[in-house]
Amino acid sequence: MSARTMVAPVSEAMFTAFVTMAVPEPPADPTPLQVVAFAQLFALAGDRALTRGLLAMTRDSADLIADEDELMKGIGDACTLAEPMERAGEPPRAGPALDRFVAVHASVRGARDTPQFRNRLLGHVAADRVPRMRHYWRLVAEAGDTPVTLGTSHLWLTDSLERSIARPTPLPKS
Repeated sequence: MSARTMVAPVSEAMFTAFVTMAVPEPPADPTPLQVVAFAQLFALAGDRALTRGLLAMTRDSADLIADEDELMKGIGDACTLAEPMERAGEPPRAGPALDRFVAVHASVRGARDTPQFRNRLLGHVAADRVPRMRHYWRLVAEAGDTPVTLGTSHLWLTDSLERSIARPTPLPKS
């Protein structure tokens, strides 16, 4: 992972925080399931076709983002709000966590939270909804022996967004 995978320039501190969240530390004494999860993570991270496809999808759907640090911080705040609901097994849904998620996306794009913006936003987060990226975040949780991570909370939020829209957009194929 490199800073060039970000849609807009991001500070070194924010990039380091993102990598720390996205790449789990191997436990000192991993279980066999954790070893398999790490091996699968390694394979997905090395899949250049997946990386190229995700980058193209992200860049093609990106509006101008005024402040990527603000976006990442706001998404982190929304994930923190979603975490207790995800941990409790509640299905993705509308509410304060989704509203925070949408609000930060709107703010950094100079937009307002409207039904039209939410429809466009679903396209902006399409890369996060790719089945192999969903698998990646589940593997991060398995490898770190943490059922809820910022990545899985982000999935919960993107699923909440999809459910909040009258006409859901199908999952991307990559």
